[in-house]
Amino acid sequence: MALFLNPALDEFRNNSDVVAALNGVRLYNLTEFNEWYGPGESRQSERITKEAMKSAPKAQKLEFLRQTSVNQKETIAYEVLLKLANTVCRNPITQQPAIGEGYGKHAIDNLKYKEFDILVAVDPGEIKTGRTKTVSQHKLEHVVGFIIAEYGECKKKPEVWSVNLICTTRTKLGYSIKGGLLMGAFLYCIKMGSYIPEAVLELADGYINTSGFFSYTKMGFNKDLSLYGDDCFSDSGNLPMSADLTNLDGTTIINRAIDKERRIVTEADDDSGLFNAGKISPSLQKKLVIYNDLLYRVQIAYDVIRREQYLRDDLSSTWNAMATKNFNRNQMIDELVRKRDTLLDSISNPAAPPLPPAANPNPNGSIGRWVCDNVGKCVFVAGVGVGVAALKSSGMLGGKTKRYRNRNSNRNRKTKHARNRSKTSRNKRYKK
Repeated sequence: MALFLNPALDEFRNNSDVVAALNGVRLYNLTEFNEWYGPGESRQSERITKEAMKSAPKAQKLEFLRQTSVNQKETIAYEVLLKLANTVCRNPITQQPAIGEGYGKHAIDNLKYKEFDILVAVDPGEIKTGRTKTVSQHKLEHVVGFIIAEYGECKKKPEVWSVNLICTTRTKLGYSIKGGLLMGAFLYCIKMGSYIPEAVLELADGYINTSGFFSYTKMGFNKDLSLYGDDCFSDSGNLPMSADLTNLDGTTIINRAIDKERRIVTEADDDSGLFNAGKISPSLQKKLVIYNDLLYRVQIAYDVIRREQYLRDDLSSTWNAMATKNFNRNQMIDELVRKRDTLLDSISNPAAPPLPPAANPNPNGSIGRWVCDNVGKCVFVAGVGVGVAALKSSGMLGGKTKRYRNRNSNRNRKTKHARNRSKTSRNKRYKK
């Protein structure tokens, strides 16, 4: 089953806005990647075959393309896919796996080779050869991203495409690609092809993978816990998601992929509140992530968590706090929803300044103003001295150190002496 061979891929990657967003990066389907990555001698035989096809009937050409795709999928080396995962699915700075240790290998190990397709993003840099590395090793260093699609990975939806693995990185030449462009090509080819207008995937590490969550939600994916189970996605450590493409058109998919159009997400689409929370402090986002991540895990795998206790440290503390209260599954769900919704309310409706008494607009009738920090904590500043003291006592303004005060005192004295010297100099000049 070939997804990226249909003409829709050319429509997507040749779109002027997409070309600009790619910034020189090229998108290769499986046939093109094999030709680019494979040895030079195989290219000559491929060129001869293509020349012979020019005079062949259209139906014969299509059959040839289908057969070529099948043959390549059966013969593409397992090691090549594994090298792609090990090279691209890493943090370019720390060189640590970006999606969890062994996740890439696990995804490829479980890949049904006759039911997958791949799209690879390659930078336009020159391929250099060296004594210590083979040509193929040098070529892998020019790969900035890839997406592996699988047909029928979810047994519950045997005719739906899924994202088996998607990774992006930055090459030594500074080239990179946004995952949204790869996801956009995936969704565009589904929508414009003769496939069921739907897609599914697992978000590795759940909500903790915030960058992945925002990227997938932006493109149209929502949490879908109905996909959890042995007949679809069975790892409770990953968040199952699905996208309905019925009401999406190709232009919208492209605009989202290049960040030209932001998706309007309702509470029904994303009850976590993360996508619409906006720019919030890291501490608030961490709490929101923990509540949502633990919530979906309790919803789909409460018994497993209680039996195996395999949660991450940042989740286990919240779990243990509720477990000590002997909360059952439903009580835990209610408590996590309450915590999440309370936090969302504080983000969307920060605390307002205290209202002054009607007869006395300001405390003690003093002149001043209310000052609030970014979490809604307010104090009344009445005059310079009282106001600063109030801010210091509330913890909203740190006191100045003795060294700071001395430095400013010395600076003021120097400024005063400089003014006096200048005045003396002018007086002497005028006397002359």
